[in-house]
Amino acid sequence: MLTSMAIQLVIAAQLGVGAERDALFVAMSVPLFVNTLLVSTVGVVITPVIVSQRSPVAQRSLIYRIIGWVVLGAVTLAIGTYVARGFFVRILAPGFVEANQVRTAQLLTMAVVMLPIQAVTTVLGGFVIAQGRVLLPTASLVSGSVVTFALVLFAGSTLSASLAILATLVGASLTMLMQISVFWKRLATAGVAEVANLHGPTVATFYKQTAPLLISGVVSRSVPLVERNLASSMGVGTISCLGYAGYLMSFLVNATTAPTATASFARMCSLWNDGNREEVGALLEKNLKAVMSMALCAAGAFFLLAPEFARILPKISRFSVADAQELIDYCRILMASYCLLACGGLLSRLFYVAGASVRMAILDCFTTVFYLVAAICLGRYFGGYGLTVAIGFQSALVVGLFVHWARNQFVAHLRRDFYGAMGGILFKWTVVLGASLLAQRAVVIFTSTEAATALAFLMYLVGVVWILFPVIRFQFSRASE
Repeated sequence: MLTSMAIQLVIAAQLGVGAERDALFVAMSVPLFVNTLLVSTVGVVITPVIVSQRSPVAQRSLIYRIIGWVVLGAVTLAIGTYVARGFFVRILAPGFVEANQVRTAQLLTMAVVMLPIQAVTTVLGGFVIAQGRVLLPTASLVSGSVVTFALVLFAGSTLSASLAILATLVGASLTMLMQISVFWKRLATAGVAEVANLHGPTVATFYKQTAPLLISGVVSRSVPLVERNLASSMGVGTISCLGYAGYLMSFLVNATTAPTATASFARMCSLWNDGNREEVGALLEKNLKAVMSMALCAAGAFFLLAPEFARILPKISRFSVADAQELIDYCRILMASYCLLACGGLLSRLFYVAGASVRMAILDCFTTVFYLVAAICLGRYFGGYGLTVAIGFQSALVVGLFVHWARNQFVAHLRRDFYGAMGGILFKWTVVLGASLLAQRAVVIFTSTEAATALAFLMYLVGVVWILFPVIRFQFSRASE
């Protein structure tokens, strides 16, 4: 996550806000959409399906067949997108002038090469996690991101949208090759006879769980595509500012949720398969407390430092003062969505653990339709600000529906005691952030803005330790177990 953020910071500093960056955001929205779709469907469904098979022979046979079909689908989609690239650009960004549409189509031609690479990485990553080797997919992703970062950093002021895509392709290819090499070694040790049987009921189970998620995902994961479609008519640079803000929110959500969710996912699957639902509920509650605590602390830190970000950004990048302020405003609005989506991302894993993929698909489609209506109405009157507020409304609805469903899966969990504990975390955070903001306003009378912000931030960090201490203690106790 950190290396990926570093890449985006370098690209933002070199390209700033404008037509070129708008075109890059639209072109990369296609592989980003497909990758999000694959990770949220194939990537999570494949883990419990693999775990349900106790035999290593059956696990390898299953993954060998699945990867062929998923890659074939990705290659077909890439070819179709390339052939109809002009049509796709007109759909994605109808507000672009003709020259920008042509440039976006050129970038899209390069970007679609990433689709089969993402497909291989997603499938193999899910298989490796099912084997309990949680760090291996992360290590390969870090390696690919480091290479991408080095390339964009080396390009410096000559960096263009085309070079940014090329660097991303090189890094993604390295990630794929690392996972293939590890998988191939494990496959080779199995022997030819062990992978001869490529058919079985588990393959049908995988397709049954994945198909409705893929179908619904075309709708539910289309929020960034809809956002770019609407923002393309709101002036040059709006897509860039919304894209940067959305990337920051996604980064925070993934950085907050992914480590906890990934590390406990296989264990939750095993407990559920063994009939220990209440233990799953207890683990889910503890993880939710941890994720909410970390999300609130990160959001509060951003609020404190936001004025400094707005002041420094134009000095170190090609952002204008107005562009920097617009970006910070969008990020502030999205902080509430970040906290909600971090919890929602953790709750969504329970659907996959329980095999409730159809229910998940229905809820995803419903909340996306809600966003479409809210975004069209609010965007018409408030522009990009309306689109960010619409995401907040959608996030609240998602968490509410997820909690309602998850609560019905347990007898003793997600009840009054849990909500009381979450309310206590929120109260602590409110006190810490409020005290820090008051201190910042009081001290600025006697000193500079920078010194007041630094003092308030140090005060906030002390409060964060108070909030996160129970979380850290739980993580260490679980590690010792």
